[in-house]
Amino acid sequence: MTMVMSLEYIFACSTHLIFNGYLLIYHYTNSKVHVPTCSKLSGFNMNIKHFPIVTPLYFSIFRFYKILLNRNPHIIIIIIVMLITLGPIFYIMIGQFFEIKVYYLPKDGCGYEIFSGLPFYEKIVYLNLFLIFFVPFLSLLINYTIYRNVVKKTIKSNNVKLTENKALFYGIAIQSIFPFLCQIPAILFIFYFAAS
Repeated sequence: MTMVMSLEYIFACSTHLIFNGYLLIYHYTNSKVHVPTCSKLSGFNMNIKHFPIVTPLYFSIFRFYKILLNRNPHIIIIIIVMLITLGPIFYIMIGQFFEIKVYYLPKDGCGYEIFSGLPFYEKIVYLNLFLIFFVPFLSLLINYTIYRNVVKKTIKSNNVKLTENKALFYGIAIQSIFPFLCQIPAILFIFYFAAS
């Protein structure tokens, strides 16, 4: 899980550097940004951060099946969870990047932010924000359930095993909540932007 999350963070940081580098180049050359390109880069920069938030949920479900149920996860359940968690962000990105009924709203940085006029687009944006808030806590709840059941099954006199399980739970809890905590400023900005 740590390697996958690290690669996701490296990719997210790279897109952030590319977007900010794009803005800096145009700022220091005193030229105007190409609004559609800048808006797409801005949208991609914001949307790519969704993936490190939902990834711990997939690992939590996998661990739930392996540890508590002692079997391999059902591929159909994994696909359904992936569709529920990744479907809204892909719907948003498809509307933005393929410029399906697009419109622009004023925004700092690029000057405008790209939106799509696809059906239910605005509702799906809010659904996606809800998912960003909800998924880390669901992942934490699943991991806590795993931890409690493992502790119940472990013999009380086996302090080494109990300490190991406690440390593992804390590590996974931090990995589940950390992406959410890093997203709070961006999410607050989106809510502020949507309200104004």
